Amino acid sequence: MKPYALIAVCLFALFQSASRAPAEEYKLKSADAPPKGLSDEMTAILSGEGHHIISPEGPLCNLWLVNSLSSKDGFKPDLRVKYPMPMGALVGVLEVKKGPEFTDFRDQVILPGLYTLRYGQQPQDGNHVGTSELRDFLLALPIEDDDSSETLDDKEELQLISSDAAGSSHPAIFSLLPPEEQDEKSTLTHDDDHDFWILQTSTGEDKPVSLRLVVVGIGEE
Repeated sequence: MKPYALIAVCLFALFQSASRAPAEEYKLKSADAPPKGLSDEMTAILSGEGHHIISPEGPLCNLWLVNSLSSKDGFKPDLRVKYPMPMGALVGVLEVKKGPEFTDFRDQVILPGLYTLRYGQQPQDGNHVGTSELRDFLLALPIEDDDSSETLDDKEELQLISSDAAGSSHPAIFSLLPPEEQDEKSTLTHDDDHDFWILQTSTGEDKPVSLRLVVVGIGEE
């Protein structure tokens, strides 16, 4: 084999090996009861057991979901909207831990602290063409500006308060992927194609709703 051909083969093998390298492992454990700093009203509607996500560098965040999610009457999913919640419905509470940097789906840094997570949809305007095939997202809002369990149905207020969480002009968002059949236990899995870490879980007793939330990962611009 000629030297340049041998080099090409070696480089190809090296590239293939690198592309198959395992992603840094994130782990999922149970979290304790909801943290201090929440109103009694908020604490009362959250599940007593949360999700504790640990990055390779240490604890990353905790997430508690509400006991029961609001759903639109007669909702039917379509190609771009898969979830039945009304705009601004409270889905849970996020606690960002001190330690490894935590970012949202747009790679915006979310500082340590407590945030509500509310359901929102990507606007259908020229600024968002081609950014995502799906419109389902969760928006993070600083708890000091949003401590009510009621639905926040004012879209402009929802986006404005959420932008404070990201310290920018754009809301702090986390992508929701189409729900799948839920196992008995919550799982955290890796999407190799997009380098997403996806929390698969469910909430609600009478009418359980499955959620697939990208907790670690950045969308394409």
